[in-house]
Amino acid sequence: MPWLILGVSVLIALILAARWFVSADPKLLARVLKWGTFGVLTLVAVFFAFTGRLALALPFAILLLPLARSWLRRRLGLVPGGGFGVLEAWEVLAAASARRPHRDNPRRSRPTC
Repeated sequence: MPWLILGVSVLIALILAARWFVSADPKLLARVLKWGTFGVLTLVAVFFAFTGRLALALPFAILLLPLARSWLRRRLGLVPGGGFGVLEAWEVLAAASARRPHRDNPRRSRPTC
């Protein structure tokens, strides 16, 4: 009897998820799938790490890297979407340091050599 209740509950949950999937906004759907994947991978990696199976946790942690990298990029405001190369990173850092005033003379933005 418990298996029947569990099976009916899972079936109802799948039907509701399918209805939401069909009627959802594509942007919201992409965001939910992305963060759902991130959450499941994180939980699996943490579970394997805490149970002492680090060899199994490592592939899941590696799969998390692209998602974490894109989240950090958006969070720090470095590049709002596309690729992020070394030269672009250098330009961002150079622009940030150019805005900061020099420590000896606040009116001068960069030290002169």
